[in-house]
Amino acid sequence: NLLISGMEPRRALAYLLLWLQVLNGFDLPRRRNLRVSVLVAAVLMIVTASLSRDPSFGTLLLAFGLCWVWVGREATRAEIGLPLESGRQWRPVAKLLVFTTLVATPLFLWAPRKARSFEGTGLPVSLRIPLPANLDARVQAAFNRERSGGRANRPSGNFDAFSEELDLGTRGFPSDDLVLRVASDVPVNLRAMAYDHYDGLRWTMRDKDGVESLDASVPPLRLKPPAGQAAGRVVAQTVYVEKDLGNLIFVPWSPTQLFYPTPLVWRDTTHNLRSPVRLQTEMYYSVVAELPSLLSASRAKPLVAPLPRELQAYLIVPAVSERTRRFAQDAVPVNPNPVQVMRALRDVLSNQFPYDLEASATPEGSEPVDHFLFEQRRGFCQHFASALAVLGRLQGVPTRLVTGFSPGDYNFLTGLWEVRGKHAHAWVEAWIPGTGWVPFDATPGGMGLSIEEDFTPQTARLSAPGPVVWMVWGGLALGWLTLLMWRRSRGNSGGRLMPVTVLYQRLREQVTWRGGPLVMPDQTPREWLAAVSETPGLGRAVPALAAFVETYERLRFGEEGGDTDIRASFDAAVRALEGPQ
Repeated sequence: NLLISGMEPRRALAYLLLWLQVLNGFDLPRRRNLRVSVLVAAVLMIVTASLSRDPSFGTLLLAFGLCWVWVGREATRAEIGLPLESGRQWRPVAKLLVFTTLVATPLFLWAPRKARSFEGTGLPVSLRIPLPANLDARVQAAFNRERSGGRANRPSGNFDAFSEELDLGTRGFPSDDLVLRVASDVPVNLRAMAYDHYDGLRWTMRDKDGVESLDASVPPLRLKPPAGQAAGRVVAQTVYVEKDLGNLIFVPWSPTQLFYPTPLVWRDTTHNLRSPVRLQTEMYYSVVAELPSLLSASRAKPLVAPLPRELQAYLIVPAVSERTRRFAQDAVPVNPNPVQVMRALRDVLSNQFPYDLEASATPEGSEPVDHFLFEQRRGFCQHFASALAVLGRLQGVPTRLVTGFSPGDYNFLTGLWEVRGKHAHAWVEAWIPGTGWVPFDATPGGMGLSIEEDFTPQTARLSAPGPVVWMVWGGLALGWLTLLMWRRSRGNSGGRLMPVTVLYQRLREQVTWRGGPLVMPDQTPREWLAAVSETPGLGRAVPALAAFVETYERLRFGEEGGDTDIRASFDAAVRALEGPQ
């Protein structure tokens, strides 16, 4: 299992611990084996917590912690021979639980949630999945789309997946089902499909069958960026699949390393990644990407015609209305560079056109961009992305429309981004000289453009709790410390045992294990010693036990302090018990 697991050994090691737990369960000559079992159980719970992605596991972890503390306390009391106090045995456990909560909660709130710096040592990936007998490199996805109109009854529980074409005369109704959980140090869109051809009604791929096979048998799969794509900030992500999906692999742009559980991965002409198997629930993979920096791209020079042949296809537009062309010209400054063009178009669309998820799809007979800009004047992500891509092409900037998922909702308890079907999204990638393909999102409330411009402030807000939380927990901690100091000032020590008393209790337990008399309530040390003297087989140990009892009484009840000679007396008594009788 360790060999198969590769980069993810936690499950295999958990299996090993379970076997050790079983073997240890059949070997209980001493209570120390019980301690080993409890310790292994705690390790298993910690491993499970590291694998769990649901905050509800915290309730089970809390219940286990309570039982773990109680078992440990009762085992210790039994070991030193103290009777169980059924009426008060939960008080120390409750105190410890409250104290631990007050200490651990601020630490939990303070701990950073997104610290996934990649050092090249490997990232989590689920166990290997064998290849199916019949390989199919085509996009595999389920659909639930409605032809023009877009206001019919919404089906429930269905997910609008992705296809080899995006028909603007239809619309889908993504559900609220949880689709992915993502561990990431920054919120970033997950890319699934990129479309390079627009015919006035739909976005398609010019060469949808042009895929290349990539050998992913030895992780990680190293991916070459497109020609001209500059390196950017390195981001590492782990994507956990929470719902069965198609075969599209969701990754940020642009990926450089992929840790995937199949030995084969496909990549098409627009650098979309496809899996030979469908994404399945409980499957997870990791990716390392270099996000393009718009700050460095902002210094790009204006595009010089003619563009390279491979980019000219990204400038083709269908017959659009004259008012659409004038809109593109009026929205941008004179002789700008491509970044200024895309920024200006983005700002006009996001500021002047409201986002409306209830907006209808493009009616039949209308050109989608023209209808959106001058008739409907509101829409959802595919309207904004289509308009931005077409307007950018009209201004000479190579663009393509991209679909995937927005970052989703951040869960502060788990530190994961929760992506649901409703987070399906569309945006634009534009070619910037010297930088490469850079994402632009014109949808109001979208995730913006680059790490430096938009993500850093949000990340800072999410990685630290607010001042109100700190004030509440600080007040609780101060109140608890005040109560402890007040009780200590009253001389309430909580019944803690002195060190000499602990040794005395342990010695009585050692005698009981060797057939000695049971410890009776309210029995004095000398009464206990007399009972030991009458027990057959313990005669040779009685002098050493008597010497210990004398030392114990002197230190425990006399005026002399310290316990310098009690340990030596205890060791001598134990050796006498272990020697031949």
